[in-house]
Amino acid sequence: MSLTVKGRAAMPAGRPPKPLEEKRATGNPGKRPLPDRRSTHTVAPATTRPPTSLGPAGRKMWRHIAALKWTADSDQAALLELCALTDTVATARATMEAEGQFYEVRGRLLKHPAVEVYYTGLAQLAKMLSLFGLTPGDRTKLGIAEIKAESKFDELMSRRNARGA
Repeated sequence: MSLTVKGRAAMPAGRPPKPLEEKRATGNPGKRPLPDRRSTHTVAPATTRPPTSLGPAGRKMWRHIAALKWTADSDQAALLELCALTDTVATARATMEAEGQFYEVRGRLLKHPAVEVYYTGLAQLAKMLSLFGLTPGDRTKLGIAEIKAESKFDELMSRRNARGA
């Protein structure tokens, strides 16, 4: 099924397709044929060394994301933008902390420009972190994390072990 929008093909509505790795790990629950492993390509892992153009916050973010096992070399352009945005947000936050969120001009109280940069940057940062699977919801979609509540039995065992130690 294909959709068209003003003569162009558009993505069908609904959930995005599951990654091949997830389908293989879950035993292909949809039972649709999967491509042969020999016809798929492996990608090189991301470089863990951050570019020198990044600030401290951006370099820290680079190292954190590049160390993830699912980050590939082909992700580096998006990773660079994410890390540069991280630097911008960190700078805006430092400016707000140093200069305050408001300033006065001719008796009028105005919002500091860093406030807008900071909150706009946070919204963009959340979207970009989502692209790398770094939000709880995205980790669940990727099948790499599961939030599990501690059962009553686990809680009792933890208390027992704590007393014995």
